[in-house]
Amino acid sequence: MKRLAALLGISALTCLACGNGSLTLVGDGNGDSQQDTAKVQGNVRDLNPQVAGANVVVFVFTDLANAVNEDGTLEFNTDGTLTFEKQRSVNIDSEADPMEFTVVQVESGNVTVVFLQDDANDPAGQINPGDPYAVLEEPNDVLKDVRNGETIQITDVDIDFVARSADAVSVRSVTSDTVGGQ
Repeated sequence: MKRLAALLGISALTCLACGNGSLTLVGDGNGDSQQDTAKVQGNVRDLNPQVAGANVVVFVFTDLANAVNEDGTLEFNTDGTLTFEKQRSVNIDSEADPMEFTVVQVESGNVTVVFLQDDANDPAGQINPGDPYAVLEEPNDVLKDVRNGETIQITDVDIDFVARSADAVSVRSVTSDTVGGQ
């Protein structure tokens, strides 16, 4: 009983030392893991074409080794794959209003955002040669050297799967200490 009282006393002192009145134990899942990765969020304003029943998958690649060609196409490996450091994705309903997305746990580095119009009859959830996709054009290099803790906000994306291009009204970085972008 004395041992339990001593442990409770030490815990109370530790909580008071926390400053915010909470005690976070290592590994309990309550830590601020968002600072260890970046986040990409935004909304889609228009799709061309809009295929009934076909969802849009938003891919965020970190350090896509296969460069995006000048015409906005991806350079696939001979086996039809892409080479990248890390990839995160989220599926959005193409008939949702508004069409918003948030991709979390994005690895820091050079980021590429690709939109896939997934096959309505056989959704694969991955980009294959011949699939309708569009690469976000980002003229101000906000997606270069994305840092941990950064949030990239992409506003009003117009996607043209025929031209394989996606343009946004605004792409900007928001962190706790700076705001940048177009």
